[in-house]
Amino acid sequence: MQAVPYYVKAMAMGIPTYLIGVHLWSWLLMSPFYLGGHSDFRQLYTGGYMIRSGHARELYSFPAEKKFEDSVVSPQDDSQPLPINHPAYVELVFAALSFFRYKTAYWTFLGLNLALLALTYVMLRPWLNNLAAVFRWLPAALFPAFLPVAFALLQGQDSVLFLTLASGSFVMLEREREFLAGILIGAGLFRPQIALPIAFLFLAWRQWRFVSGFILSAAAAALVSVWIIGLSQVSNYIRMLFLMGASSYRHGYPLVVQRMANLHGVIFGVVGSWLSPAVVSELSVFASIAWLAWFSLRYRFRGSNAMLLAISVAAAGSYHTFMHDMSVLLVPIVIVLDRTVFAEGSTPSAERNLFRAASLLFVSQLCMSYATDHFYLVAIPLVAFCIYFVAASVPSETDAPSIAGPGSRFLNSV
Repeated sequence: MQAVPYYVKAMAMGIPTYLIGVHLWSWLLMSPFYLGGHSDFRQLYTGGYMIRSGHARELYSFPAEKKFEDSVVSPQDDSQPLPINHPAYVELVFAALSFFRYKTAYWTFLGLNLALLALTYVMLRPWLNNLAAVFRWLPAALFPAFLPVAFALLQGQDSVLFLTLASGSFVMLEREREFLAGILIGAGLFRPQIALPIAFLFLAWRQWRFVSGFILSAAAAALVSVWIIGLSQVSNYIRMLFLMGASSYRHGYPLVVQRMANLHGVIFGVVGSWLSPAVVSELSVFASIAWLAWFSLRYRFRGSNAMLLAISVAAAGSYHTFMHDMSVLLVPIVIVLDRTVFAEGSTPSAERNLFRAASLLFVSQLCMSYATDHFYLVAIPLVAFCIYFVAASVPSETDAPSIAGPGSRFLNSV
């Protein structure tokens, strides 16, 4: 085992400590605001209440959403509600929570999210032994230090649930249980902007058992959702999904696109001030399709390594990725950091670059604190991470496109 450079140890001690401090400070500063009904948990809780109280057939109706949000959470002066944008099957979790008052439900869901985060750590811990060799406490510290996770906890988002499903899928692929891995990602269809690109990449890489599992669980989720809301609401939900990524303030969706750490956010942040929203949207769609097509056609990954890359590529190419959505990036980041932590100061250079890209991606989330409306810049280290992952995965003996799998030098350096 190689020695870790002193500056890597210094960063390992200082950065997680500082980020956990940011997390705790955010709780002290912002929790009263979110408990007052201004968090994303507002729409999740309202959706669950509507299903439980017999109003599931109005789940995606703006007037009904506004009425119930104001009555069961807190009145808001806004003319539009915080839209309910999750498929109905996952709202069943919040239907159970809606038996409690809003604040009690918020704290209960926070406890559930913390339990899921702990489960994620337990699942991934066997693949973090190199980080533990640097400092025994380092693997555990990285989980609460990752700011997208902290943001999801504070907002009452269910992104931590998707993180847990993705972690379970990674573990299943490590154990060569591809079908179960696909089932877990399919169950995460409440994050379609990430789950669907992952499934597309696995389809392009001809991972048929994974795709079969994904189709089975995704179809079950869709059928349950249709059963809950009825066919009349399906078109409303699909229309809402297309509107959610709009580059303007339309139809009650005041989305700040430059706060998306993906290609869409970069394009909007760079040219959005002098191009129309329609043109920006078209450019974003084209860029995302080209991005996914490159990785799906140029290389063929398999196994757990495919999951690490697919998560990263999907997040960068997604049409709708906010900070809490990036919680799932914790899986590829911590696994890659573990595999490359001893590469710093040694060869090959591709692994050193990957270690640096993973470290920068982990830290760059601080952009939300210091340059909120330029959070799209985080897409730059994310894109670099994807590129260096491929560079470190392709065997050095050839410059030709290669199948990255168990035979690759980096991918087995655990």
